[in-house]
Amino acid sequence: MKSANPSTPKAEGKEKVYKNVLNPMAQPKLTWDIIPLVERPATLEGKTVYVINQRWGGTSAHEPLLLALKQWLENNIPGIHVVYKVKLGSYAFDDIALWQEVGEKAAAAIIGVPH
Repeated sequence: MKSANPSTPKAEGKEKVYKNVLNPMAQPKLTWDIIPLVERPATLEGKTVYVINQRWGGTSAHEPLLLALKQWLENNIPGIHVVYKVKLGSYAFDDIALWQEVGEKAAAAIIGVPH
């Protein structure tokens, strides 16, 4: 008896059996897009540096540490301008406006996720 579906794979009268079936969504990426870091400034004197509270564990979890870091930078580096910002949303939320502001105005950024 002939198969009702002529496109069914046949191998010498038997159905073709696929032994290796791979899920393309679950395969590891073998190559990575490598984006080099920007060159570090030789000095922070006279530069604008953003200290960003990423809110891991809540806004106040490590705010005292980041504000102390801001104060230390201002007291120890001549002419530095330090901007303290709290990122919107949780740590996983992409705060596009903040990243754009940092990209336009900052010579460096410190993103605080201390624990």
